[in-house]
Amino acid sequence: MAASAQELPPAQQQPAAEQPPSLALALVPQPQAQAQIKPTRVSLSYEEISKLFSLPIAEAASILGVCTSVLKRICRTHGIVRWPYRKVKSLSVLRLVREISFVPCYCSINVHLLHA
Repeated sequence: MAASAQELPPAQQQPAAEQPPSLALALVPQPQAQAQIKPTRVSLSYEEISKLFSLPIAEAASILGVCTSVLKRICRTHGIVRWPYRKVKSLSVLRLVREISFVPCYCSINVHLLHA
């Protein structure tokens, strides 16, 4: 029978580091409990948010330093149900079209009917 490492003379004993892995006890340091990072509350005013309505929500969120989900949540607290970028964009395009297409024209309107 094989003698254990403690029964062998000191010259024949193997240090613990040289023992085969099956015989050596592996002491693995346990990771210490990491402090959970609590999200900080972001408070943005309506004025800060409304300045960015002319941008897509992803771009506005990156400028404000938050993710889009957080920006949406903040908007809902201010009563903004949907990010108004497309509406603002369509209104500005509509305004531009009106300015370009507004050319004073002299139509054949019966002026005497207007003053009657």
